[in-house]
Amino acid sequence: MAQIIVKGLISEEDLQKYDGTATTFTRANSTGGTSTLTPVGAGSSGLKFAKVLASSVVTLSSNPAASGVLRLATGDAVAWRNNANGADILLGKDSSDRLTFGGNTVQAPIYNSTGTIQNIAHIVQDTVTLSGGTATVTLTGSAVFSSASSYTCVAIDETGTNAVKVTQTSGSSITFTGTGTDVIRYICIGT
Repeated sequence: MAQIIVKGLISEEDLQKYDGTATTFTRANSTGGTSTLTPVGAGSSGLKFAKVLASSVVTLSSNPAASGVLRLATGDAVAWRNNANGADILLGKDSSDRLTFGGNTVQAPIYNSTGTIQNIAHIVQDTVTLSGGTATVTLTGSAVFSSASSYTCVAIDETGTNAVKVTQTSGSSITFTGTGTDVIRYICIGT
C-alpha cells in the first residue's frame, strides 16, 4: 500500500511516521505550535480520520501526477472492497495508459453471441487504398489482435458501390480485395 501525504494538513516537511498503534498524531502547525490529530479506527492500514481537509493528496511513490486533487504514480490504484469481502477491486491504468477497472481496460463492453464479455477487446478503424484491386494492411503495436480468428473486420468501398472481400491472414495482417484503386474503409473488433 502506497503511503500518502495530505497537502495542507501534513506536508512533506513535517510528516511523521505513524506506527499504526498510537491514539494521536502530532505535527507542527503554521503558528509554531503543534496540532494533535486523533485517528478513527487506528490500525496497520494507516491513519484514518473522520474528516480531512486538503488541497491535494499525493502518493509517496516515485513520479506522482503533477496536478489534480488525487495525485498518483504510474503503478498506484484506487481500491474498493468487493461485496463478498474476498478481494479488492482496483481502478488504475495499464502500461499503455488506458484506464483499467478490476483488471480490465475500461471501454464499451464487447460480447460474443452467448453474452460472454470479451476481455481486453479493442477496435481498429482506418482506410486503405487498393492497388490493382488489392491491399494488405499490417497492424502494429496496440492494434495487433491475438490471432486471425480472434477478431472480425468489415469493410466498405468509399469510392463506388463495389464489393470488398476481407481476409484476416493473422492477428496483424488483413488483405482487402476489391476494385482497382478504390479507397476502402474498415473497422475490426476483437481480442
